[in-house]
Amino acid sequence: MSNTTGYRSGSPVSTPGWRRVFRGANGTPPVVSIPKPRSHGEWSTPRPATTSGKLDWDGADVVYSRPNGGRAAATYSKPGAAPLTVTLGCAYTGNMSPGAEFVANGNSNFTFRSQVAGLDTGGVCLEQSTTSWDAEGSQDRGIYTFTFSRTVTNLSFTIADIEGHVGDSWDAVLPSPGYAVVSKTPDIVEQPDPNFGDALVFSHSGSDNAVSEETGSGGNLTLSYAGPLTFVSLMLWNGAESFAGTVDTDQRLVVSDLTFDFAP
Repeated sequence: MSNTTGYRSGSPVSTPGWRRVFRGANGTPPVVSIPKPRSHGEWSTPRPATTSGKLDWDGADVVYSRPNGGRAAATYSKPGAAPLTVTLGCAYTGNMSPGAEFVANGNSNFTFRSQVAGLDTGGVCLEQSTTSWDAEGSQDRGIYTFTFSRTVTNLSFTIADIEGHVGDSWDAVLPSPGYAVVSKTPDIVEQPDPNFGDALVFSHSGSDNAVSEETGSGGNLTLSYAGPLTFVSLMLWNGAESFAGTVDTDQRLVVSDLTFDFAP
């Protein structure tokens, strides 16, 4: 999260009886062939072979492209496997938009952070800001989707820098369903949101004065998805109760490297 100082500008269907179903043509009993029982191995479908992968956003085995602040793609190559591409996209509701509120602060959406406190590696940024003068909560929100070019299983990643700052921004994160919480730092809390079918929303338990992701490690959440899946999404909004007139409303999270299994 950034904290740059500035100033705001029919009817029932009858079921045929057993006698009718089992009568053949002209009322003659049909010839019924009962298949020979098969062994368990004959019935089961073998699972396709998979290999493990790790997409390091700025790694040597990844080609990353970012045409603009609204989309990006990372193509991961592993010896013995066909390349796998993860496409990053975003969509916004209300007055939320990608990048910083003030043009001078730039647009860090889908850019890299080489190091995040509490992680062994860095990650890719999700940055947004609202232009609403009053806090609108989840009415102003962004949805960030990571789409895989083919099915993956056992996906795992960390969302870092979930923070809170009174009068500025209070990160609220709602992951797409199907996840398990692997770990979270003590300051991360979860609560059901009735606006989204009581899905759990993760946020910071208190204000940490917008500590930067390079130095603060109290806002990390690690999730895993057993899958199989071809995409995962993160919904993000500003849960601050009000905005101070002398600060921006920028929000910035970092998504760590992705680990997963996939068919080579």
